[in-house]
Order: sequence, then structure tokens, then C-alpha cells
Amino acid sequence: MPERTPLEATVTGTLDRGDYVVEKIHFQSLPGAHVAANLYRPAHAAGRLPAVLYLCGHSQGKVNPSYQANPRWFGQHGYVALALDPVQLGECQGLHHGTYREGRFDWPSRGYTPAGLEVWNAMRAIDYLQGRGDVDGERIGVTGLSGGGAISWFLAAADDRVKAAAPVCQSGSVERMAADRGTDGHCDCAFWINYHRSCWADIGALIAPRPFLIASRRGHVLWRPAGYRPVADRIRRQYAALGAAGRFDLVEDAAPHGYTPKLRQDPATGPIAVYGRGATALPAIYAALLDPHVGEIILEQPPETHADPVAAEFLGVLRVGDVPQNLALAYPRPITSLGAMPPAFSWTKDVYQLLGAGDLIRVIAAPREWRLHAAVADGAAATAR
Repeated sequence: MPERTPLEATVTGTLDRGDYVVEKIHFQSLPGAHVAANLYRPAHAAGRLPAVLYLCGHSQGKVNPSYQANPRWFGQHGYVALALDPVQLGECQGLHHGTYREGRFDWPSRGYTPAGLEVWNAMRAIDYLQGRGDVDGERIGVTGLSGGGAISWFLAAADDRVKAAAPVCQSGSVERMAADRGTDGHCDCAFWINYHRSCWADIGALIAPRPFLIASRRGHVLWRPAGYRPVADRIRRQYAALGAAGRFDLVEDAAPHGYTPKLRQDPATGPIAVYGRGATALPAIYAALLDPHVGEIILEQPPETHADPVAAEFLGVLRVGDVPQNLALAYPRPITSLGAMPPAFSWTKDVYQLLGAGDLIRVIAAPREWRLHAAVADGAAATAR
């Protein structure tokens, strides 16, 4: 490994966005090699927070709106997220597309691929995150799209400080890329210098048994299901052999390259909880009542009655009961309140108490304190067994 020289990290400005703050940062992964990044963090948070390293693909870098949307979501929901510009895009200089369009076919002979530099930049970004007072250095994950997806694989394999990885697109096999001539239309960083004739499943084995989610799109013209599905099957068997089958999954969507709501928000990887705040608390309650797959209800400042003008109309609902009575129908599923429950919900708590389940209703102070209720986690574990 290169020497870990001083990062010389500099914050050049901040943007206050109300519930989150953006810090404009650059650091030196090597002396004189500047890496530009944006850091998204909650505007009001205390203590050390989990962090996500967000690796951008090769379209505009971090200024791409879709690349801003994801780290922004993390910053709004109790995480610190650091989005890096890749080499040759955004504010980072250097040459990335050597064999792709610059005729630098000497690169493989020299044992060089920009994937190595991108991984090193990401490793130094973890160094930076671990040096911050607001980051829990033992809870760092990585995700990214396209070229950032490939580097998410490689970084998690190379650096065990990454506790969870979720590459989006850019997952497949060397065999399939060769058969499809995918190398003709792709960035250099998608491949490593393959001295040992390894494949993507071998990279996945280096990540095991840490949590690992592959998100892919069936309509992708370069990274096809015929490539990533066999790789996922091999990795799944590896995780099962290590007794960690529940820590790996593949989620797919029928679309071409890029993010979709399903890939970004809805992978079916474990128990489901619903959250509603203010007026949206009522749809959360009734969604849970109508869907037995929802394991926990999380409410923040819910209306106490359907007579409240902010409450959405549900036809005929008051013929059955008002909000506290209908919420009690969620028994025996846990209910979590962010902040004190409004007084009317003492009725719900009394019902749970009479049914011997008073411990299934709890109050926490802030979203960052939330963890899946032990009753839900135990039930999911029992189902997996």
C-alpha cells in the first residue's frame, strides 16, 4: 500500500439546508492528488453517527442530481454521507479513460488500472471519516452507482473497515463481459489487473460475511442478468457456508442503467417497519393494519383524532373507531413513538398493557436512536431458521 500521507483536509464552505448541512471538502489522497467531495450530515444531531461513503459514477460527478439525492437522504435520516468525485470528472483531475478512448493500451502491461486509484481515494475517504468527531468509525458502509458500483465491490473487498456494501448496477462476470463485448463500451475502472484469473464472485467472497446487497437492472445493456445472477448465486452459497445467509441478497428491477425507487428504497432484505410523521402517520397506521408483513409502526406527532383538520379522510373509519382505538388493532406488533405520545394514545397503551404486551410500546427521543424492536428481530430470526 502507498504511505498514508497527511490528508490536508479542507472545508471550503457549508450549505445549510434546514434539516441537513452540506460541507464542501477536498483532501489529498496522495501528496498533490486532490479529491473533491461533498459531505451531507444532519443539521441537528449529537454523538457519533453511522456513515455512508457514496461513490459517484462517470456522469458529471457529484453535481449530478441523482448523485446528490441519495447522500442527501442519508443526511436527512441520521447518517453522515460523503460523496466523492471520480477521477477525470467533477472537480477531480487526472486521466481515467485510458484504454477506453485514449489509446493507452500500455496500462494493463504496466499493471495499472484507475480502479486502483479510485479504491485508494475511497480508502483515504474512510480515513477522513474516521477522523471526524461526529462519525462512528466502526459503522461505515459504501454504496454507489455505475462506476461507483464497481468501486463499491472493490473497496469492500480491500478494506474490512467497510461494514456493509450495496453496489448499484455494474455487477456481473468477466466471462459475460467478454462474450457481450462489454469492454468495448465501458470505463477502465470496471476491471482490475487480473493476475489470478479471479471473477466477481471471488470479490464477493472477500466481502463475506459482512452485509452485502447487489442491486441490478435487468434492462442494462452491458451488465446483463446472465452475468450477475450466476455471480449472486455463487456468493449466496458462500454466505450460507459461513452461516451468514441472511446477510446477502440480490434485488433487481426491469429497467436500464441507473437508480429506480425499487433499487434505492425497497430491497426485500428483512423485516419491514413503517414510519409516519404528522398527517402521514395515519396512512402509516392503516398501511400496517392492512399489510401483515409490516412488523413495526413508528409514529411522530400523529393526530389524536380523525376530526383533526390535518388528518386525511378515510371513508367510514369513525364507524369503527378513532385513531387510538384503530391503532390498538396493530396488536401484537410493536409501536414506537418518536417523542412523547399524545395523551389520547394512553387508550392504546392501556389495551396493550391489559393484553400483557405493554413492553411493545416504547418512546425514543430521535430517529438516530431507533433500532428494530427486539420482538420483530427475534421473529425474523426464527423465520430464517
